[in-house]
Amino acid sequence: MRGLILLLLLGGLFASGYWYECYVLEHCGETKVEQPTTPNAPVRASNLGLNENGKLPLNGYEQFAFAANSNSPNLSANNKKFLDEAAKYMKANPDHKLKITGYYLKNEKNKDSYDNMGISRAAEIRKLLVARGIKADRFDLRGEIAGNLNTPARFDAIVPSKDGKKLATTAQTFEDRTYYFDYNSDKFVPTTQFKLYTKEVVEYLKQDKSKRVSVIGHTDADGSDDGNLALGRKRARMIRKYLVDSGVSSSRIKISSQGERQPAATNDTDAGKAKNRRVNVQLK
Repeated sequence: MRGLILLLLLGGLFASGYWYECYVLEHCGETKVEQPTTPNAPVRASNLGLNENGKLPLNGYEQFAFAANSNSPNLSANNKKFLDEAAKYMKANPDHKLKITGYYLKNEKNKDSYDNMGISRAAEIRKLLVARGIKADRFDLRGEIAGNLNTPARFDAIVPSKDGKKLATTAQTFEDRTYYFDYNSDKFVPTTQFKLYTKEVVEYLKQDKSKRVSVIGHTDADGSDDGNLALGRKRARMIRKYLVDSGVSSSRIKISSQGERQPAATNDTDAGKAKNRRVNVQLK
C-alpha cells in the first residue's frame, strides 16, 4: 500500500512538472534553435573606377575598405578583380602613370614615414599593383583628408599631354620625398615623418650599395632667376647636411637646383607658390 501511494506521488510530481514546462514556460513542441547573431558587414558602394580625363575605362567596382588607423586594405574578391583590371590597363597603356589618392580622417594616426595616412594607404595599394607586374615608378601617390571613409581611394590615369610638357610631381613614395620651405627661406626643421624616412634611407643604402641620393632644390617664381637658383641650392644643401649628419655618406649625395624652372603648381596663387618652395629627395 505504501508503495502504491509513493508511486502516485511521483506520478503527480512528474505530471505537474510537465504541465509547468509545457503550458507555462512553453518549452514543449517544436525545438527552436537560436541562431547566433553577427553584426552585418558594411555594404560597400559599387562606384569605384579609374578616371582617364573624364572617361571611366574601369567603373562599377566595390570601394576599398580600411580599418581606422590602418593602412592595410580589407580586400574583397571584387577589389582583387579591380586590381587585376587596373594592372591590365597599365600594361595596355605603357606611357600612362596612375595617380592613387588615399583618403584619411583628421584624427587618424600614422606610424610610418609617410606624411599622412592617406599616402600610406595609397602606397599599400601600389604594392598590390606592383605585385601584378607594374613598375613602382609609374605611380603618383597622394593623401587627402576626408569627412568619412566611404570612398577611401581614388584612381586617376596621368596621360602625357600632346606637347610633352608636364608639371613636376610633388607626390611622396618611399623612393621620392618632398620637403617644403617657408617663403624666401632655407631653414630646415625635419618633421617626424622626414626623420623616419631618413632612417629608412640609411638602412636602405646599407643594403644597396649601387643607390645614390639626389637632392633637388626648387623655388617659387618670385625674385630673379639667378637668385632662385642660388636659393634652391641653399635648400638642397640644408637637406644634404641633415642626411650626412644622420649617417648617409656625402659621396653618395648629389645636390642640384632648378630654381623656379620646374614648378609643381601655378605661381599665380599663394597656395601654388607654397607647393613650389620645396626640395625633392630621390633614390637613384
